[in-house]
Amino acid sequence: MVIFTLLLGLGVARADTTDFTGDFAAAFWTNQVQFGSIYFSNGVAELVLAGPGTPPPGGTSADGILYNGPLSGGLAVGGTVQFQWAYNAGDATAQAEIAVTPPGGSSTQYYFNADTDPGVVENGSFTNTLPAGATFEILLTTTPAAAGKPSATLFITGFQFLDIPEPSTGALLASMLTCLGAARWRRSRRRASSQ
Repeated sequence: MVIFTLLLGLGVARADTTDFTGDFAAAFWTNQVQFGSIYFSNGVAELVLAGPGTPPPGGTSADGILYNGPLSGGLAVGGTVQFQWAYNAGDATAQAEIAVTPPGGSSTQYYFNADTDPGVVENGSFTNTLPAGATFEILLTTTPAAAGKPSATLFITGFQFLDIPEPSTGALLASMLTCLGAARWRRSRRRASSQ
């Protein structure tokens, strides 16, 4: 019974997430829209970044969405972020990427980088283990060719976050199992000596 309760507690303590729910719900993302648009679609299963349909002032639009965590400052616990991405440059010159800033904001690391000419479609998957406190943003920079032409679009689907259990949790479980084993061994020794 004790082991079952302990394992149940470990399961509850995990922060694994599928789609944009829980600690990754829309409320924990900050839109940084210049001239394009960003929205969640298909319930909460898909994130869409779209560039503008007409050339903006200056010619280029930089649009992004920043994950800054359930509490200000990024990931509450370390873990693996993974998702599928599909990128269509439309009739624009565009670039899509994810930028990760580790705790303390010391440096930004860029990961998948789709950088193409008009009409190019790319897709792939992103998987990376990020430390607690990391922030990350998904970015789309576009230069539309002309008004009324298809805009560049980035789709994020299959989003998952798999947390890294804290070492103390595993150590606690090992200690508990050791104590239970020792108690069982003592009882068996007492029975053997009383016979």
